[in-house]
Amino acid sequence: MKPEREQLEFQIKNEKDEKELYKVHLKNTEIENTKLLTEVQTLKNLDANKENLITHYKEELGKMKLCLEDKEKICKDLLQNCAEKEDIGFLRHQLRKIQDEHQSSRQEVSFMSKELSDAVTVRDKTMSDLHTSRLETESVKKQLTDALAQLTLRESQKQMPVAVHGKKEQDTESSRVEQELRKEVEDLKLRLQMAADHYKDKFKECQKLQKQVVKFTEQLKSAEEKQKGTDVNVLSEAGSAEALNFSPSAGPTEAGCSTGFCQRGMTEKGLIVTRSALSAK
Repeated sequence: MKPEREQLEFQIKNEKDEKELYKVHLKNTEIENTKLLTEVQTLKNLDANKENLITHYKEELGKMKLCLEDKEKICKDLLQNCAEKEDIGFLRHQLRKIQDEHQSSRQEVSFMSKELSDAVTVRDKTMSDLHTSRLETESVKKQLTDALAQLTLRESQKQMPVAVHGKKEQDTESSRVEQELRKEVEDLKLRLQMAADHYKDKFKECQKLQKQVVKFTEQLKSAEEKQKGTDVNVLSEAGSAEALNFSPSAGPTEAGCSTGFCQRGMTEKGLIVTRSALSAK
């Protein structure tokens, strides 16, 4: 019985040891299962993040495709509008050229206005001198007429019969007065001739200045008409350039041109007022 008992005890002991081993193994298995569950949850989270990232990438890809289509459309439009842009460059060049011509015309009009003002001033002064010369000539003519009348009177008195008494003294006095009158007549004739020559010179100068005034006035009118035509061309070219080059980025250049036209219009109004004042003068 004793060996069987020892055998049973040994068997029980082995079973207990085995049971302990199983418990340890079970505990380790549970720990490992917990770790695996944690890893599975982590992988699920990663998978969800990847799904979200894939969705985001798909959306970005769609946006990039739309952007690429827009760029292709813009490139196509640029290729189609290449000729129009070349026309815009040519129009801008023409616009700058016309603006230079416009500035030159304005300077020419200003210079001609100054010349016209100077010519009008000289003409007015010459007319005043001419009027003074005319008055002086009339005064000299009147003095000459008076002197000739006195001389005629003296000669008529000399031819009248006189008494013998005091004849010699009367002849001497008459001769002296006659010489003085003749001298005065010669002097008046000389002054009259000089006044006539001066009057002729002033009259010729006045006619010359009048022709210059007429010439400057015609040139000024022609320059004004040319300037108006240039303004119309400038506005037309500017409008064409703005219509062809209209885009959101285009703005300062056209705004600058528009402001330049407004300023030139105000300057031209000032020139027209000045020329009107000169014409009235």
